[in-house]
Amino acid sequence: MSDDHHNIFRDCVRAFVDADYGTCRDESRELWDEHPSFHVGALVVLSLQRLERFDEAERFAGRFAKAAGDSEWDQNLVGLMIGKYPAPRVLSEADSVARRAAALYYEGARRIGEGDTGQAAAWLQGAIEAGTQSLEDHLAKSDFQRYVADPDPDEDVSRLLARCEHLLDQEKAKQALQQARRAAEVAKDVLGERHVAYADALETLASVHDALNNRDEAVNKLTDRRAILHEVFGDEDPLAAQASEDLAKQLYRWGRWEQAHPYFEEVLGYYEQTRGEDHPDTIDLLKRFAGVTQRAGHPQEAIPMYERVLDHAREEDWEDPRRRQLLIGLGHAYTHLDELDQAEQLFEQATDLEWFSRWTPAQRTAYGRYPLARVALERGNEERARHLIDEAVDGLISDHPDDPKKVAMTIANVAGNLHSVGFPAFALPYKERAVEILEDAGGPTYKLIDLLMTHGSCLRDVGEAEQAAQVFKRAYHLSKEDNGPGHRRTVQARNAWEQARQDAKGDGDD
Repeated sequence: MSDDHHNIFRDCVRAFVDADYGTCRDESRELWDEHPSFHVGALVVLSLQRLERFDEAERFAGRFAKAAGDSEWDQNLVGLMIGKYPAPRVLSEADSVARRAAALYYEGARRIGEGDTGQAAAWLQGAIEAGTQSLEDHLAKSDFQRYVADPDPDEDVSRLLARCEHLLDQEKAKQALQQARRAAEVAKDVLGERHVAYADALETLASVHDALNNRDEAVNKLTDRRAILHEVFGDEDPLAAQASEDLAKQLYRWGRWEQAHPYFEEVLGYYEQTRGEDHPDTIDLLKRFAGVTQRAGHPQEAIPMYERVLDHAREEDWEDPRRRQLLIGLGHAYTHLDELDQAEQLFEQATDLEWFSRWTPAQRTAYGRYPLARVALERGNEERARHLIDEAVDGLISDHPDDPKKVAMTIANVAGNLHSVGFPAFALPYKERAVEILEDAGGPTYKLIDLLMTHGSCLRDVGEAEQAAQVFKRAYHLSKEDNGPGHRRTVQARNAWEQARQDAKGDGDD
């Protein structure tokens, strides 16, 4: 698989994990035409199942089975995933079982890649037995059999969750919340609160709460899901470990470093035990854990983690963009410790390395200036920091006169980085500049809404709650007109507006 294909495949997986099954189906089918492989085919089939397009999934099955090869292991897993059972909807209803089997299969596939065929056979056999036996056990239970034999469409967990995911695809989060809550109620009443179907419903509920910006609720649902899967399968089970990893990564995405820290530590221990300390997946997770540890306020602990990953990067001759990320992370750790000379040296080393090809030279300059500007600000030298960023902004405008969106988003991203490390007042004029550039260019509206939201958050953090409320209000009305009142962006903007208004009233009371 080429680098371009790998990047597309990674985007397809991310879409599936984010429950964006329509995007996953479309992009994975397009990738299949160029690169027909077992894993790409699996994504096509699984996304079609989640969209309840069972006839299409079965029609695709022949092509998928051919890509899987002749091995008994592959063919059995194909049977499990594409539903060669009498009722493919039953398989979809029990897809958590299939995912557990697939997780076991994935572990086995790793062992093949590492040349450990004995361990691979054990894992693969476990995958087959877990899938087939678990389905038989489910069907043998009268309550489950009655439940899926002739279900009321309004009482069928898989259909409720499919509707919910469809509504999320349309960004109708409020309607999706009703479906997800009903799915969780039915799963709990019919199958019990210690059943994997209930855990799946909690996962979907978390996605809906995330879309509504109710992150505390989302964290609670993911935490409950993790507890269920660890209790049902045990701490060493791949699906239980995946639940912990999902929770850790969501907390990471939301910037909740302290909460994410123990879950990353747990998953790292699992990786080291099952895959080995020097396995690429273990090293990748360690790199992310180092970033979490640093941002959680433990830079002294993060430094040896970064150095361990850097040692591995040198041994494996990682490409420049990946090594550059490590140097930047290590530099930020030293910045936290006020060892600014060491940090600046690392940032300068990172600047000399090649960047990801998706960025233009002007963008690379802008992103490279951010850590150096941070060091200047930490030293109290705002004039140098301003010079570094202003020069980068001028370069963006000069190099991209016909692409104001690229200019605006790059400026906003650099400003957002400086805001996130404690310099919102410095970042504020650049966020305002990004909004002006995009607005003068006429959009696109969804990007303008995003920039207004980041501008409002910066105003809020510098104590300008009243101005923040006006900016959030504008974002709300733009999104309401462009997307509708129930859209995720509309709901988030309205919530931010209401909170800023409350903060402004509180300031007035003082």
